[in-house]
Amino acid sequence: MKNYCLAFFVFLAALLNYSFAQHHTPNFKEFASQIEPTDSVEIDIKYKNGVQKVQGKRIRYEYGNYVYEYSIGKWIEYYRNGNVANEIEYDNFGNMLVYKWFSNDDGALMFESKSIKIDTKAKTIKDFLNPKKYFEILTYNKKYDYSFKECKWYLRCEGQMLNNTKIGTWKKYHKNGQLKKEVLH
Repeated sequence: MKNYCLAFFVFLAALLNYSFAQHHTPNFKEFASQIEPTDSVEIDIKYKNGVQKVQGKRIRYEYGNYVYEYSIGKWIEYYRNGNVANEIEYDNFGNMLVYKWFSNDDGALMFESKSIKIDTKAKTIKDFLNPKKYFEILTYNKKYDYSFKECKWYLRCEGQMLNNTKIGTWKKYHKNGQLKKEVLH
């Protein structure tokens, strides 16, 4: 039994390491290794009615005279009725690795985005800590829609985005799930 537990933990550690390696380029990892967080705080916000609103964690880095804070790890945002609205997974610098948006009515997945590659064009640590200007984030996205005729959710379209701009071939689907067309962006 101990061997199975040990094997499981070795597999889990390898999977987590592979997951990080899968998203981040060597250039990104080089910058990330040069700075250490100074603090972190758990976020736990509730609506006035007592229902959970947001759960997550933020991390702080200090560099020079500046303080940089980012959302990290798993975040969950809720609708007022307690249903899950969003599940988001961030890396240690606030980049979304996975984003899922759910329907308030039935909890169905309406949109999902997974990071494929996260790179930086930063030349300095200060640039690296300002990701909107220097990061390139390639994601694979899927948008779902509800068919009242079929009485079910279906994949409406899917494709890649670079910094929130569609690129490459996007596939669009009919309500019955058959490929409708491919659009090159």
